[in-house]
Amino acid sequence: MVRIPAGKFWYGCKEQVDGDCDPDEQPGQWVDSPDFWIDRTEVTVEAYRSCALANECSTVGLSMPFWKDEERPLWTWACNWRKEGRDKHPINCVDWNQAKTYCEWAGKRLPAEEEWERAARGAGGWNYPWGNAGYGEAGRVANIADETLGRERPKWPVAKGYDDGFYAMAPVGSFPGASSPEGALDMPGNVWE
Repeated sequence: MVRIPAGKFWYGCKEQVDGDCDPDEQPGQWVDSPDFWIDRTEVTVEAYRSCALANECSTVGLSMPFWKDEERPLWTWACNWRKEGRDKHPINCVDWNQAKTYCEWAGKRLPAEEEWERAARGAGGWNYPWGNAGYGEAGRVANIADETLGRERPKWPVAKGYDDGFYAMAPVGSFPGASSPEGALDMPGNVWE
């Protein structure tokens, strides 16, 4: 885990930097944050499996994503559970209760939205953990829907001119140059926290 020190940070959207701001991100403001700890990387399939083998974590739905009140069989390829070679990939296709149960089993807790944003954007409220430069300008910094995915799924919208080298998710910690100021990895991209 990495320690995020207490102090003021910018929470929410900065219209002058971010451009369009969603209503739930406004008004952006300086807030006080307590000292807290957050995992350095996303939880891996391997780590979640340990919880499941201890009969503490549910495996229901881990092979097929579920959102907007229905299963999405066309997306089963994207779920990392029980896929060969994905032990070091982030566990995904979990719901909030499964994530909460895992955290409690591991002696931790889910971060609050404010905490996650502080860990991801730094005290100054950068757009990204590495600063304000976008994906193309900053180099290979995160796993997103990109040219590699576009070659496999040509009809999908992807980030043109950006290629992280992974078809789906990447193993956790694959982009160390994109760490947050305190050293948290995988904050943007890979799976959607």
